[in-house]
Amino acid sequence: MELEILYVDEKTKEIAQLSGKDLTDQLDKLKRAIEYMLGKMQKLGAYELSEFTTTIGVELGVWIFKANGSIQMNWTKPE
Repeated sequence: MELEILYVDEKTKEIAQLSGKDLTDQLDKLKRAIEYMLGKMQKLGAYELSEFTTTIGVELGVWIFKANGSIQMNWTKPE
């Protein structure tokens, strides 16, 4: 059984469908974007990226599909 989510499209005010493949494709794009960003942000002057944390949340309700997330990065100065 394949995951399918129905939601109301804000622009068209119509019912739209999101499949499990659509969701995983978007997560793959997000992963590649984060990897690219981390490569660019590895060093800031004398500081090096020491850790990062990502969170992704999905909330499903009768009328609401909501996705949110954040990225937290910490840089430290090597001794």
